[in-house]
Amino acid sequence: LTPNDSQGRKSHPRSGPNKMSARAVSDTRVVDSDGSEDSIDDDTVVALRAAIGPESAADTLDGNIYKFFAFLDFGTEERRIGEATLQLFSPPSELLTRLIMYVGLVSIIMIQLITPIALFGANIFELVGNIDLGAWKEYDSTQWFVVILSWAFLFSFILYCYNGLSCDHENMKKTCRLAEGLANRGQPVRKWMLVADALINSYVAVFLSIAMFAVLYNEEDAQGVVMDALALTFILSIDDIASDLGFLADVWDSGKVGRFYAEMDRRGLLPPEADENVQEDDSDVEAAMLANAVHAADKLQKKAMSALNLDKIPARIYGCAQVVLLFLLLLSIPTPFYLTSAARKDPHLHRLLDYVFNPSAWANHSAAQAMAGNVTAAADAATHVGRRLFREVVEGEVITGKQLYVEI
Repeated sequence: LTPNDSQGRKSHPRSGPNKMSARAVSDTRVVDSDGSEDSIDDDTVVALRAAIGPESAADTLDGNIYKFFAFLDFGTEERRIGEATLQLFSPPSELLTRLIMYVGLVSIIMIQLITPIALFGANIFELVGNIDLGAWKEYDSTQWFVVILSWAFLFSFILYCYNGLSCDHENMKKTCRLAEGLANRGQPVRKWMLVADALINSYVAVFLSIAMFAVLYNEEDAQGVVMDALALTFILSIDDIASDLGFLADVWDSGKVGRFYAEMDRRGLLPPEADENVQEDDSDVEAAMLANAVHAADKLQKKAMSALNLDKIPARIYGCAQVVLLFLLLLSIPTPFYLTSAARKDPHLHRLLDYVFNPSAWANHSAAQAMAGNVTAAADAATHVGRRLFREVVEGEVITGKQLYVEI
């Protein structure tokens, strides 16, 4: 068996270990950027062809900007099987449209890198200065509305970040397995982009959560609290495929990538899911070595492939970030009692509360409104007469019976 032919097919005697059989070369070729064709790994292309086929029950594999750049070379490479052209991703065909897409992706990365540290630096000292254990005693009912709303958004946002990192970690396990499987078969994969994905997402979640303490409690009304909370949530998920700025919505098909992952896994082209699974099978490997040497060699090859598990680094990054978020989640529970809120008293909201909880206030308000209307009408009439007399004097008309300076 050669490293590139795990199914037991004999390689062409004159093609060398890196070439496929003459039949496979005629059926499966890669079109390079210069128009030339070269043979590729048959199993990978067959898995890709199965992924592009009809819908199946395989789970989807969601992506983001960083995962897209990790598989960019492999996903955008065109592969031909007969008359069909296979491609994992679907980038724009026009050069200008593709260039605009890449500029948009780089802009999103810059937003995610700059926004958290900018908000953190602008609010951290103010957050420390807002610590006051007795400030809550001076709030009225309208201020408590804003304070409770700020607390609810703060707690929900940190919990959303915590659960989001958990989902990202589960998705990262599949992505790392796919990256390792493709890299072991000689396909171009940028593994460091997957580590950057975990690092940037954890950095954004932690720093935005810390900045949220000061941002929400420095708002004066409920409208500002809602707008700030939604804006920071948008920044957190701006790199996802399904975000409002999803430049990759038509490029990364989660269903197609998920089916490709399932086909690669079904054909045994991916490393084991975890090291402990390989350790548990050590006895089976030893027995297989005695019974079937080929089967034992395959097991040992999988164990060697999983020696450098790419998922270990993202797992540690996500784990550390979740510990920090869990601490912030506990710290956010008593925030109304130790953080000073900039919420101002709202007389309109106070009046509405009076109407809701004190029905007699309606009658008092109607009488006061009628009295105020009479006073306003009398004042408007006096003002109108004074303006008319002043205008007539200025225009030079003579008003008899009264002194001039009295009229002015």
